[in-house]
Amino acid sequence: MAHEWGIDAKEASFPALVVHALEDGLAIQRALDPDAVPADAVVAATELILRGAYRSSTRQPEG
Repeated sequence: MAHEWGIDAKEASFPALVVHALEDGLAIQRALDPDAVPADAVVAATELILRGAYRSSTRQPEG
């Protein structure tokens, strides 16, 4: 998916690590309190991370 968004493998490796950690943390939180964490929280968070990575990769240099 990162390639489809114009993100190369090096740029995708850190967001992938973050998503993996986020998934683990949300799974623990969901196990502790299922009503507090929506079932699609990992999907929504992953989308936010990928959008941010895409925006930062397409941002024009200032100056």
